[in-house]
Amino acid sequence: MMLGEGEATPSPAPVMAEPVTLPARDGLRLAATLYRGNWSNGVAVQVNPATAVPRRYYDAFARYLAGRGFTVVTYDYRGIGESRLGPEALRVASFQDWGELDAPGVQDWLAALVPGHRLAVVGHSAGGQ
Repeated sequence: MMLGEGEATPSPAPVMAEPVTLPARDGLRLAATLYRGNWSNGVAVQVNPATAVPRRYYDAFARYLAGRGFTVVTYDYRGIGESRLGPEALRVASFQDWGELDAPGVQDWLAALVPGHRLAVVGHSAGGQ
C-alpha cells in the first residue's frame, strides 16, 4: 500500500504472533510464525531467510510489517532452527530443497490462508535467490 504525498502513515497496531507448522511441497512440516495486526491492508508477506538463519531473527521486522496491516509469515528451512531434521534426513537436505520445496510450500500455504490478498516475498541473502 503506497501512501500519497501528505497522507499520514497508519499508526502501528498490536500484533499477534502465532507459531504454526506448515507443509513444504513434499509434505515435510516446517516451523513457522504467522504475524497479524488488528487490521489488514490486503497484502501478505513471506520472509525467505538467509542461509542457516532461524526465523526468530526476523521477528522485529515481521512485527513492524504486521503492525502496519500486512499478514506476515516467517519460517525455518528444513534442517534449520525448529525445522531440524534427523542426521539421515539432514544429509540429503539441500539448497535446492529450500528453493523448490520449502519456499513454494510456504507460498502455497499463505495464499490459501488469505485468498484475495496480494502476495509479496522478502528474501534475505540466499532467500532472495
